[in-house]
Amino acid sequence: MPAPRPGRVLVGERALRSRIAELGAEIAPRFAGEPPVVVGVLQGAFLFMADLVRAMPIDLATDFVRLEDVVSSADIFTPTSPPFSDVSCADKF
Repeated sequence: MPAPRPGRVLVGERALRSRIAELGAEIAPRFAGEPPVVVGVLQGAFLFMADLVRAMPIDLATDFVRLEDVVSSADIFTPTSPPFSDVSCADKF
């Protein structure tokens, strides 16, 4: 099977890595003393989230959710696999 061919590049690798580093540096101080739970949506967020948490020089936990397709025109997503972590009281960023 041939390797997948990438589409048009919208953001270059250097710019993307730089912005992820900026985001990590911006987010980390907001959680000084209280490790956040970083929750990503599977499958698409996995690689981005890995880069982001590496850019955050703090203790943290990670978790993932899996969502169904949009349920209605109200853009409501239903989790098919909710996070295992208790994020009900977590800060929303």
